[in-house]
Parts: sequence; C-alpha cells; structure tokens
Amino acid sequence: MWACGDYRLPGWVGPGSWGNNQTPGTVAFFLGKGGWPILDTSTAPSFNHVYDWTPVWIVSPC
Repeated sequence: MWACGDYRLPGWVGPGSWGNNQTPGTVAFFLGKGGWPILDTSTAPSFNHVYDWTPVWIVSPC
C-alpha cells in the first residue's frame, strides 16, 4: 500500500504485522467495518510485529 487512498482488506483475520515506511511523520489509519477508526499508527517510520487484523476492514496509509 504505497499510494494514499483506502485499501479494503476482505478476509484478513488473525495475527500479522505492519510497518509504516512512508515519508517520515506520515500516519496510517486502520478502520473497522463501519469505517470507525481502530488505530492511528505512530508516525513513520514505525512498526508492530504482532497485530490482530481481524477487526480491520480498511487501511488508509496517509
């Protein structure tokens, strides 16, 4: 996910990881089924080695 926009994640369930490697200072947003925010990542660069993707339906990388 390298361009700004909403990326739908059909069927992503269970554990995984994420990395925010965009322009320093950029924040990514994880949204639930109804479009409500679940997580605002730390500013780039940031990462999480263990994350549960089950409630996430949309990722907006910037």
